Amino acid sequence: MGRVENAAQPVSADQVAALRAYLSGDQEMFQHLNRMLDRSRASARAYRALLIGVFAEAVTLRFGEQTPRTEVIDYVAELRCRNDDIAEGLDPDHAERIIMAAIADEDIDDLSGDERVRLEMILMLAFVQDAHFSGARLDSFLERSRTFANAILA
Repeated sequence: MGRVENAAQPVSADQVAALRAYLSGDQEMFQHLNRMLDRSRASARAYRALLIGVFAEAVTLRFGEQTPRTEVIDYVAELRCRNDDIAEGLDPDHAERIIMAAIADEDIDDLSGDERVRLEMILMLAFVQDAHFSGARLDSFLERSRTFANAILA
């Protein structure tokens, strides 16, 4: 009997491995692992849930649950000063709003799904780098995020 395309699928070890490579700064490995991921609708939904989980966990670790907008504005400004690529690729208003959406349920419905993912990827990498996650700490962080993602999917 065939699988139902819209059935919930948990986050896979391969998806976690790809995101781990990205967060570790290994772009070559990330690209390789990302190309090998299952592209079914259910798998894409699981990967998106993992990204949401990682982003939400990273925002909470970086800012807590009650952070004033001014702190977010300052962080985004500092992040944009780190290098020219970030400055060019990170719209400050969108970045601030997507962080505030994770903290305070700010409306970001006007941002496309692709824009949200792009911003989340940039920001979660910065958050993880700022936290100096590596090895076992990164694995633990990703496992908590995977558990969160699978709860979303259930």
